[in-house]
Amino acid sequence: MTATLFLPFYVAIDGNGVPMVGAKLYFYTTGTTTPQATYADSGLLTPNSNPVVADADGRFPPIYLGPGDDYKAILKTSADVIVETIDPIFAPATPASLPAIRSYLAGLTLSTAGSSASFSVAAGSASDDTNAVTMNLAAMSKNTNSWAAGAGNGALDTGTVAINTWYHVFVIQRSDTGGSDVLISTSVSSPALPTNYTYKRRIGSMKTDGSGNWMAFVQDGDLFQWNNFVSDVSSNAPGTTAVTRTLSVPPGVNVLAGFIWSLTNLSTSNGCRAYFSDLATADATGSETADVASASGNVFIARGRLFIRTNMSSQIRSLVSGLGDSNVTLAMTTIGWIDRRGRDA
Repeated sequence: MTATLFLPFYVAIDGNGVPMVGAKLYFYTTGTTTPQATYADSGLLTPNSNPVVADADGRFPPIYLGPGDDYKAILKTSADVIVETIDPIFAPATPASLPAIRSYLAGLTLSTAGSSASFSVAAGSASDDTNAVTMNLAAMSKNTNSWAAGAGNGALDTGTVAINTWYHVFVIQRSDTGGSDVLISTSVSSPALPTNYTYKRRIGSMKTDGSGNWMAFVQDGDLFQWNNFVSDVSSNAPGTTAVTRTLSVPPGVNVLAGFIWSLTNLSTSNGCRAYFSDLATADATGSETADVASASGNVFIARGRLFIRTNMSSQIRSLVSGLGDSNVTLAMTTIGWIDRRGRDA
C-alpha cells in the first residue's frame, strides 16, 4: 500500500503563525543527500517536483510516498532557509503481489470512436504473461503519442505512429511500486517497456487508418467487430487449387477471423463448390469441398458467414472446385475476429 505524507493538505507556517508562501519541501533517502521521488497520486504514476512547492497560502498539494527506502524531508522557506528536518519518515511497505491465476483476464475492454488518435481501456485485472503477478488497472484513456505515465498521455513504446498498421495493446506494471499503465507496440511479444515496468499482458490489438488514426471497432469480451466491414477478397476466376487469403485481423497471433463470403456462378452448365479452412489443417479436395455448393446448370449466388482460425500472418485458405473460369467470383469481407488474448496460455 502507498501512504500520503500529509492529509488532506499540509500548511507550512512560520513562528508567528503566518503561512509560508512558496515554502519548499525537499525529499531525500534517509540519512543521505540523495533526492528521492514522491508522487502526486496514490497510483504512484505522476512524480512531484523535488522540492514540492507550497502555494500562496503556504499549502502543499497531496504528497504520496513510494515503497522501498525510507525518506528524509527538509522544509525550507522560499529563500531556501532551512526551517525543519525530519529524518526518518518511514516509507510504506513494498506492495505484496496478489497471487496470479493462470492466464486470468477480466474487464480491460478497448474502445475508440475511430478517426481519432485516442482510445480507452476499461478498468480490469489480468495476470501478466508469465503468471507472476495480478495487474489491476483503473479506467484509462491514452493516445498515439510517445508513452508517458498516466491517463490522457501517449501510449506508443517507440518511434512515431505509422499509417495502416496493427498495434498490440498491453497492460504494464512497475515492479517497484506496483503502478499500472497502458502501452501500444507493433511487437506482439516484445514491446519496449518503460523504465521499471517489468510485467505486461497483451489485451487486444487495434489498427490505424491512412491518417494514422484508429479504425473504429466494438469489443465484447473476446469478440472484436469492425464498425465498417473490410472487403479483403474479390477474385474473379479464382481457380481450382487452394489459395491463401489475407484478412483484416491482427497479425502475430492466432484468432478466429469472422467474414462474409459470397460465391457467384454465372455458368448455366457447370456447378462449383467453395471451401474455407485453417492453414494448419490439411487441404481438402474433390467432394470434401462442400461448405458451399451450386447446382449444375443454373445461375447461382451463395452467401454465408464463417469464423476460421488464422495463422500468424492473418491468413486462411480458400478453395473453389468444379469450375475456375471467368463465370465464377469469390468475395470475402472481414467483419471482425475472436481473440483469446492469452487466456489459453
